[in-house]
Amino acid sequence: MKHRKAQAAMDYLLTVGFAMLIIVSAFGLFISVSQRSQKQISQERINIVGRAIQENANLVYFQGEDSRITIDADLPDNLMDISVFCYNNNGSLGDVKTCINSEIVFTFNDLSERVFLLKNVPMDELISSDFLAGSKKLQVLVTKSGDRDFVLLTDMPGVGYSYEQCSTAEGSYCDVMENVMPGFKSSCCNSYGFCCG
Repeated sequence: MKHRKAQAAMDYLLTVGFAMLIIVSAFGLFISVSQRSQKQISQERINIVGRAIQENANLVYFQGEDSRITIDADLPDNLMDISVFCYNNNGSLGDVKTCINSEIVFTFNDLSERVFLLKNVPMDELISSDFLAGSKKLQVLVTKSGDRDFVLLTDMPGVGYSYEQCSTAEGSYCDVMENVMPGFKSSCCNSYGFCCG
């Protein structure tokens, strides 16, 4: 009799232990897949935005000065920064007056990066410091630096800028944007809800 109770208890423990092993393994697999899926979704969203910027930068650059395109970008929550680097013929960093090729770098919270290259397109960026993930409007436009056209990537002017960022002093945001979009200084107060000046 004792032997049967011991056998039944042992069978019960093995069955419960085996079931727990399966449940814990399945839960771990689910967590792993969902985390990997989130990262893949973020990467795919950046691929879509990056390719759109890349294609439109080429398009507006070859159309010439005053060409612009607005991109509706759905940026993932784990995006930390967007940077643009310009390279000279010898591969060293340059500025838009001297560079030949550009690269757009998306940096994520885990410090991984996604890079998009632009051949024969000088490019710079003017992205606000409080740029956040989510649905954004990015503008790809052509402007001049001296006598040379270059592409500028910017978030829509005026979104999230404080009064201090909007002074008209030389080199200020409004002053820079006035060069990119003539009339910006005078229109920003009414159009964007803050005053330059």
